[in-house]
Amino acid sequence: DVICPAAGGGSDSLLRIEPPPLGPLATETVTAVQRKQFSEQIGASFIEEKNAEVLAEAKAWRPPATMTRWNVRLDSATAGVVPAFITYPPERLDWSTRQKEFGAVLFGKGQHARAGRRYKKALLDLEVPTQWTEETNIERNKLRRALYAPLLAPPRPSRLRAEARPHRRSAG
Repeated sequence: DVICPAAGGGSDSLLRIEPPPLGPLATETVTAVQRKQFSEQIGASFIEEKNAEVLAEAKAWRPPATMTRWNVRLDSATAGVVPAFITYPPERLDWSTRQKEFGAVLFGKGQHARAGRRYKKALLDLEVPTQWTEETNIERNKLRRALYAPLLAPPRPSRLRAEARPHRRSAG
């Protein structure tokens, strides 16, 4: 579930969806939940300025006019999007190695374009700035070379295409 408390976040002009206004019971419930959160935050910090900011935010807060709950069903997802928080070099190398292996499986199945995209994704994942050490940088460069090789190789003509071509004889 995705909850959009903003009026603009709950509407969709393409689907002609307008969020209904909150009723009195919903407004009361949202206000109670927010007050509870503010009461837990007020005075929780050792820094007086932080407590003052929370207090000011609590005083200025008003319940939203609308709130929309979207039930989102994910039909499919692409595995292989590298999480941005992987900054530990061995984890990043492991991630790119798995992408390379999956690309090799796709290449073996004849899905050359898809495998090429997977190799490129693995190469881009290696370019994210992290704290590379000398050892991990050597492994990174080896993996880069292994990923560039399939991308630079000319595509092999399929056996069926080669057999379907007529043989020409030279006149002479």
